[in-house]
Amino acid sequence: MRKNPSIGLCATLALCLLASLPAGATPPPDVDASVPLCNGAYTGRFVFDFGNTTSTATVVVNTTIVPANGFSPPPPPVPHYSLRSQAGHRNSPSDPRTFTTTQLQGDNQYPPAPAEAIKLAGRSPTCELSAYAVIDVVCPNGTVDNRSKQQTWVGCGL
Repeated sequence: MRKNPSIGLCATLALCLLASLPAGATPPPDVDASVPLCNGAYTGRFVFDFGNTTSTATVVVNTTIVPANGFSPPPPPVPHYSLRSQAGHRNSPSDPRTFTTTQLQGDNQYPPAPAEAIKLAGRSPTCELSAYAVIDVVCPNGTVDNRSKQQTWVGCGL
């Protein structure tokens, strides 16, 4: 029977890489979600980007509205919209949250850019970052459509 020494070397290297990962590290709970608005005429988009370095953790919250694909003719500009993006942080569950909030409103147009909120924090096992976003739209027929999304990252990757 012939042995292949490179298989053993690869297995050893893989075990060493796994052992170097922090125990119990939670991956970033990123969100990239699209939701239909006004019976599918528009699409609301929520993007929550969580990340970290060796000493800091961040969350970037982006909220926007775009025309839905596949409509011919395309829907008219949004009669009225309100976007709210909120990024939050607290050092431990007993601490109050601090927030960064961005709100955008417009009439008879699409948002020129997403509503963006960013929060940066020091990493710790008790750190919590949160993302919250709301889209309110007045539809062409006069009805109101409201959507929201939220996500929390406990431990900020530790």
